[in-house]
Amino acid sequence: MSAFCGMDTGLGREQSGRLFAGADRLHLLALLLRAAISAAAWEGPDAEAFRDRVSTAAVGPLARAELALRATGARLRAEAAAQDAASAVDRSPAPGAGAAPAVGAAPAMGASPAVAAIAAAAAPSGPSGRMLGVAAAGRGRSGSPGASAWPASAAEISAGIGEGLDLAGERVLSALDARGVRTEGLEQLGRDADRFGAVLEDWSAGGRTPTLAQLASGALLVAGSGGVGILEAATGEDSPLLDDRPGGIVHTVRSHGGRTPAPASLPDLVRDNAALRRRAGDAGPLPFGRIGIQEVLGADGARAYIVQVPPTEGARITSAPDAWGGQGASRDWASNLRLVAGQHPAAMDDVRAALSAPGPGGGPLVPAGSRVLLVGHSQGGIVAAHLAADPTFNSTSGAPGTYAVTHTLTIGSPVQTVVPADPATRVVDVTHGPLSLGATGASGDLVAHLDLQGLQVDGGRLASPQVREVLLDSGESAWDAGDWLRRNHDSLGPQGEPDRGYAGTLAHATAEDPVLRGLERELTGAYLGEGTVVTASHVVEVGRTDLSGT
Repeated sequence: MSAFCGMDTGLGREQSGRLFAGADRLHLLALLLRAAISAAAWEGPDAEAFRDRVSTAAVGPLARAELALRATGARLRAEAAAQDAASAVDRSPAPGAGAAPAVGAAPAMGASPAVAAIAAAAAPSGPSGRMLGVAAAGRGRSGSPGASAWPASAAEISAGIGEGLDLAGERVLSALDARGVRTEGLEQLGRDADRFGAVLEDWSAGGRTPTLAQLASGALLVAGSGGVGILEAATGEDSPLLDDRPGGIVHTVRSHGGRTPAPASLPDLVRDNAALRRRAGDAGPLPFGRIGIQEVLGADGARAYIVQVPPTEGARITSAPDAWGGQGASRDWASNLRLVAGQHPAAMDDVRAALSAPGPGGGPLVPAGSRVLLVGHSQGGIVAAHLAADPTFNSTSGAPGTYAVTHTLTIGSPVQTVVPADPATRVVDVTHGPLSLGATGASGDLVAHLDLQGLQVDGGRLASPQVREVLLDSGESAWDAGDWLRRNHDSLGPQGEPDRGYAGTLAHATAEDPVLRGLERELTGAYLGEGTVVTASHVVEVGRTDLSGT
């Protein structure tokens, strides 16, 4: 009996599919790169010379690597077909038995039309963190057709991908550096492309189906970072636009000891959040933001912590680049985009740093493993929901940097796409809505609906039994867009009235709405109401490196 062992044709076809999917991703990256180069508002001989350099250094290797992947994928598929045909031949001795019929090579495959296939490439590996790693299909079986098909081209394909996968590849960046081209923005493009690709890859591998809002914001970040990268490379000047630098730089911890009454109700939590807010445009770009922490002694003597995350702060949305990555306060408009895209921006680093900052006694303000209530308005709510969804933050393990998030209350936040990491965590999102147009103007909170209520690309909606969305009529409407948002999105009234905005709506609705009534009942005695006291209050001034020049 022969010791020959044929290939595993199922694995061979599976590997062939990965190769074609990797080729699709390379094709997409090449298209994005060409679009970014073409979109740059720069004309003349220098512009054409720059475009030629980028095309030579990156687009060409991308195309060659794509072709190599397709060729190997087709060959591997043909080998699998040949193996199946050979295995199907009757092996019993028979007069005149001939060889198995020859099987021709499979036709070359084109790019898949499915978005999922674009991202089905293998996980990144290698020094740059962006090189596609593709496992051999032969599984080490000597003499297997798969063992001869894939390894023969592995070095060539891996080298091609390593040189040309994207602009952030180390070889490409080195080539551009040697020509005096600024590459920091291109590295950012590579990171954003990786993040966007990871979302698609998870989807294609059977993971969570992304939402339309997540895909749209991720694509915008790739396109925006591409434009920034081209601009920086063309001008040689650094731009903080869409900068993804980390946060967590603690400037000051302002603490107040002594016992004070704890918040009495859900509206009190919203008013406390509003008190921390530094309104957009009040002081232009800000060097840092604020996080509020209250240590609460419950009716049963147990300690817990209320963590307040205010909304977007600092420069106005029209102030670029300060409002889009320049200022030290990390809860800016670029962070809004990154959060909806499912990323972990500096605004989340800031909360982690605030909780672990040294307190008056020398230990962290919030000890690891403590029970925590997260409260956030607008972007602050997205930050809170994302932290609750992060198992390295929301955990009962007691490990450093982890906390038992019992509840998350978000106000006017698009958080339908976020699912808590701990099944015991309860999330309640309060939204003014539905969006409507009447005789006196528009009503409803547009910002809170920017996630399209969790609408996914397959037509479904992302939902979790832990997340309860409460839709409340604000009773406010206006024709002016700015006035409409102030009346329907702010925590307080347009002039800071404590009985209007979300605080006023909650004051009227809590007794009537079963979800709100249940939440307030669960929080009473632990974080709120009679028998609870605040034993220490802290305001942590925290942010990222300030690039605004203020």
